[in-house]
Amino acid sequence: MSKKNILIVEDNDSEAIAFSNIMEQAGFVVERASDGALGFSLIKEKRPDLVLLDLILPKMTGFDILSHCQKDPELKEIPIIVLTNLTQGDEVTKSLSLGAKDHLIKTSISAPDLVRKVKKFMQE
Repeated sequence: MSKKNILIVEDNDSEAIAFSNIMEQAGFVVERASDGALGFSLIKEKRPDLVLLDLILPKMTGFDILSHCQKDPELKEIPIIVLTNLTQGDEVTKSLSLGAKDHLIKTSISAPDLVRKVKKFMQE
């Protein structure tokens, strides 16, 4: 069985590295994008098995990426988990309404919980 691919779209280098390490230790192949435009082009080009997506990004927001993926029948099938520090109810509602599988808060999710959620959404 080939390893599953995860794309992490995160502009904060230290957070991107930390999340990459967690996912690699869990056995996933990880690719990273440091801005929204690159992230969206990698989603289209590489078709990852799952995307971990920050919302506040340079060049293109996470909300824009979610919206573009929702409109594309092939990209719509890729599970996207929002991983952000935005905790307001309307941001959570907006990301879920745009097709995100979950809206997780970076500062309050543990590594084991993150891995568990990623595995759960890859199996659906």
